[in-house]
Amino acid sequence: MRVQARLHLWPWSCATSSETFDLSEGETCFPFYGSPTLSIVEGAKVLLASRNERFHQLGPPFLPPNSKVNCRLFEVPHGTVEVDKTGGEILFHCREGRELFRWRVRLRPDGVVARYEGIDEQGKPKDSPLARTLLNWSSFFDELLDEAQRHDERNERLEWQAVRDYLERLKKEAQHPFRSVVVDIAEKMRRPMQETVRSSRRVLFRERGLLPACRMEETDSACLQWYIKQPGQSMAEKAGPRQRLLMVARKETHNLHENRILKDFLLRCSVAGKRYIANALSESPAFKISKRIITVQALVALCTQLSEVPHLIDIPAPNPATPPNYVLLNDVRYRVIWYWYQKLLRQENEKDSFWDWQSRTWDDIARLLVSIAIILCKSQLLDNSSFRFSTVYEGALRIRSEQILGCRAAAGSETGPLLIERFKNGRLVHRAVMEIVHPDQAEHHPITCHLGATGAHLYIVMRQLGITDRAHVLIVWAAHTAGSSKSHNWDEIGKSAHNALQGYQALLNIARVSCRPHLSGLVICSTRERDKSEIEFDNKSGTVVISVPTAPANWLGAAEDIAHALVYISENIRE
Repeated sequence: MRVQARLHLWPWSCATSSETFDLSEGETCFPFYGSPTLSIVEGAKVLLASRNERFHQLGPPFLPPNSKVNCRLFEVPHGTVEVDKTGGEILFHCREGRELFRWRVRLRPDGVVARYEGIDEQGKPKDSPLARTLLNWSSFFDELLDEAQRHDERNERLEWQAVRDYLERLKKEAQHPFRSVVVDIAEKMRRPMQETVRSSRRVLFRERGLLPACRMEETDSACLQWYIKQPGQSMAEKAGPRQRLLMVARKETHNLHENRILKDFLLRCSVAGKRYIANALSESPAFKISKRIITVQALVALCTQLSEVPHLIDIPAPNPATPPNYVLLNDVRYRVIWYWYQKLLRQENEKDSFWDWQSRTWDDIARLLVSIAIILCKSQLLDNSSFRFSTVYEGALRIRSEQILGCRAAAGSETGPLLIERFKNGRLVHRAVMEIVHPDQAEHHPITCHLGATGAHLYIVMRQLGITDRAHVLIVWAAHTAGSSKSHNWDEIGKSAHNALQGYQALLNIARVSCRPHLSGLVICSTRERDKSEIEFDNKSGTVVISVPTAPANWLGAAEDIAHALVYISENIRE
């Protein structure tokens, strides 16, 4: 059987043979730079061998050169290639005619960052800096969702101006460790937790037993049947020499589902708090005097104390399959506990998926930064007098309450379209429309539907008003270079992307499409080594590379650099 799948070192490497590897059944070794992709014939399935999880398609289908079958791109999860640094397995299901082919490939990368480094004081694996970064990313989207739901609990939309304001607030809080769910619990739940534990719900349950006859209070049919069968004429005779009768007694118990959740919540808060403190101090020892660290330390001490309250000691762990009862959903005290317990549990459950699909999370972040950059252009925060950006429809960021393969932002929630007006000597030179197209929706766009081979994570289409046969498309790539331990040369990355763009441009020029757009590239790379974003302009190639810090506190500055890049690219659009 001929090769059906190929691995590409970068999202844009589909047309670069030196950056492409054929995948066949067996083992494939390759250098890992952070964001590899797979190309496979359309209709085939790609799954994680560990849990049969299907990969998500990236962009529209495309027809490779010298091929008669359309192909699609897929992003490779980080967790697949980082299994104790020995590689992971993926499954392929492909049908040719009536025959179904199945094979598996083991990927062995060189340069992947591990999830754990060493052992902590409790004997558990210690999170690596990259793993701590992903926790911050997860908390970042949780905070955005809380911002959206502050006025409406059912709202999952946040205006882009509010997102920008939140990034500005994070920039001012850079001297503190990043917020997390456990920080919110420490600030809001210390007093409610104490009150709930002190007055935790208890019930009286009925229990049959042989009790002294003088304490007879309640009986039932089973007790009466036992009483009738006892020898004797009077009650004293039936009670026997020990003077005991079978009766119904009521005993008090705290072993209820809501209290099992309460105790598990205390234990999880303690564990999450200790991990938060350890991760924060690993980032910077100066955080030790931060108010957030002190607050979380007080929460850990309180949870340890409350979990040892006598009526909670013997309560077992809750059954995960038990649904919430009436008390957890309606009681004023337990309803708050259940709310925060769900958030804490969801964060724990999503850690594995966020680690596996961290490159897709970075895609979301890059798209978010581009939308913020457009907002900055629109609000004229840049020192630019020759361009004026006005939003036709601003839209809002739609945030998912739960991630889908690492993604928390819904497709199509990017800002735009925009109207761009260019002035020269005070006179209007031309007007153009800027459209922002998500790769999940690119198949339905008349121009981007032909650009599936580019592996773009966002398409910015600029068309001059009154001209329909020409367009300029800015291909935005999100390269998660922080996931690789290799040293990166930003100039080399820019050259690689530029060479790929030239190949795509040549294919478009010979393709029979109604509109052959001019292409330029913007690569947004993640880096942990820098506290400030840096931008690399290439006047010859027109490709821009921006290295963005992984810390959310530095993202507003990165959005400003991206805004400058958008203006630079707009100035070089072919008229």
